[in-house]
Amino acid sequence: MMEPMARSAPLHLFLTFFTVLTIAVVTVWSPAVSAHVLKTDGDFRTELHIEPYDHPLSNTPVHYNVTFEEAPSTFSLDKCLCQVRITNSSDVDMQKALANTSASLSKNVVVFPKAGDYSLQISGSPKQVGSFQPLALLIRCV
Repeated sequence: MMEPMARSAPLHLFLTFFTVLTIAVVTVWSPAVSAHVLKTDGDFRTELHIEPYDHPLSNTPVHYNVTFEEAPSTFSLDKCLCQVRITNSSDVDMQKALANTSASLSKNVVVFPKAGDYSLQISGSPKQVGSFQPLALLIRCV
């Protein structure tokens, strides 16, 4: 006569196999979802995050954060003349300096006048020549 534990072993094995298979299928066939846009320019790696919902909303203050990384780490926002130019395909063209929130993080607010696709052109040059390489990044926001 089989003990109760012995009878549940095949069920346990089946449930374990089914769980692992489900996780594998979901991981492999799920579309990639990213709340951040990553761009590089030479030694610079830049990450853009837009709140709320990771896309431009019209006539609403939209917070966007830009994080900078450089290898080797000589970059700092307080040493940079960094600007952002925000454009769309027709009539929007705004330009302003990036906020200096910390050495590598810039937190900003913008009001997009209408819904649609926008481009953020981030540029920066060192206040002291030679402290880091100038950067130029184009990030599309949809």
